[in-house]
Amino acid sequence: MAERATRVAGSSRNGRVALDSAKVWSSLDPKSVQAQQILAELYITSGNLSKAKPIVKKLLEQDTYRGEGFLYLNSILAKVENKKNALRFIVDIAEPYPNSKEAHFAIAHAAYFRQQ
Repeated sequence: MAERATRVAGSSRNGRVALDSAKVWSSLDPKSVQAQQILAELYITSGNLSKAKPIVKKLLEQDTYRGEGFLYLNSILAKVENKKNALRFIVDIAEPYPNSKEAHFAIAHAAYFRQQ
């Protein structure tokens, strides 16, 4: 039911309700990757990067191919109002992956938007 509430609230663009229901969904099903992804995305889009950071780090650690994760982060971080914080966030997230082309691209992408 919490999953459904999250999806309905997201579809209706009710960010506060979506975030609250995603927290419930994530706590009821802590092994759900999808619940964690949605919760992280909602934290990022609401500007709460500090709460998103541990979730994103954990998701990337669990992913064998992290490239898609970094590329997806680009699209979400582009919507963050404070571009300086978005750049700091992605630099910290990418630190454990120095050989990842996608991580380098995500940093470059955030740096570019920070300059705009």
